[in-house]
Amino acid sequence: MSVWFREFQDLAVELLEQCRQSSEEMTQLLLTYELSNWSDQTCLSLAVSAAHRAFIADTSCQILLTEMWMGGLRTRRYANVKVLYVITQCYLPADTSEHTPP
Repeated sequence: MSVWFREFQDLAVELLEQCRQSSEEMTQLLLTYELSNWSDQTCLSLAVSAAHRAFIADTSCQILLTEMWMGGLRTRRYANVKVLYVITQCYLPADTSEHTPP
């Protein structure tokens, strides 16, 4: 069984490399396509479940993971500043003329 496992792992990496050489954009779509026969998992999530390190280490997967990671960070951009702004707006008095020193 491990012989077949290893052979299919090798085939998956070779296929991914050929896809990337053909079209990087299409490869990204293929990696994120939800497979209905596999409980709506993606190729990338299946590779993670199988601990297929060579597949995950491929350039296409790394590009996708980097974009996902950086996109997640971008959505939280300036989150601390926004929280401080809301807090200061809620707790500072609206009319500051009453609180000015003489």
